[in-house]
Amino acid sequence: MDTFRDAPAEPPSATLMSPSQSKIADIDVDEFFQQDDFNLTEVDSMMALTILNYLIRLLVIRCQDECESPVDALSDLPSPPLGPEEIDDCPLSPRKTNSRSSDSQGETQFLENTPDVNESNKNPTSKLMQNKILAKRFSLKSNPPVTVEEYLERINQYCGLSTAVYLTTSLYLFKLVRRNEVLKLNDLNIHRILIAALRISCKTVEDMNHRQTFIAKIGGVNNKDLLSLEISFLFLLKFECQANETILTTFLRDMKILHQESK
Repeated sequence: MDTFRDAPAEPPSATLMSPSQSKIADIDVDEFFQQDDFNLTEVDSMMALTILNYLIRLLVIRCQDECESPVDALSDLPSPPLGPEEIDDCPLSPRKTNSRSSDSQGETQFLENTPDVNESNKNPTSKLMQNKILAKRFSLKSNPPVTVEEYLERINQYCGLSTAVYLTTSLYLFKLVRRNEVLKLNDLNIHRILIAALRISCKTVEDMNHRQTFIAKIGGVNNKDLLSLEISFLFLLKFECQANETILTTFLRDMKILHQESK
């Protein structure tokens, strides 16, 4: 029995189109964080989506303050090899590979370049270089055609993810920026980081998920690129993906403090 939800018969084009009406802007985050404490059962998916969008804005601003040119620091690193693309119309998958390469060759090439966790733990310098290479995988050469808010609205419109998924994604991004000295969120990498974090969150907290190819189309990346981004994100997160009611409630309390500090 297939446990995954099938994609619609005619899924939307991979071209990133803005939804006709934004709902995130209609929700007051300030009112939400005025609560003394948080009950996850009272947080709906749109509020969780708005919190995610709000957190991204705060983290991008904070990263910009810490580093004036976050992309330039990674510009001297070589781009890691990726598998061959399956879809040409992928705005967030700009890299091209040799079309004559087979799928198996692409997968082998990717696995050969997957970082050695044990080796990097022994050598701090090697670990830093590994993280720099992983961080570069998320960077684009030019700004995507949609804002983060429009991107989130698009994903929510076609995928309808749950409150737990959006809150878990926020938790991952919060941990990633707080613990990682290399990856700085900016307009050139946040979309690819976001789609990877959302996909991992779905796999972590949900029993049933959309197919990988469907999520890739909605996110504007090709299928193999999405897999590469997920693995890179997991290494940067040190595979600390646990999320439950207690962890998410504690995270919302931390978010409340961050919200108060940002005023």
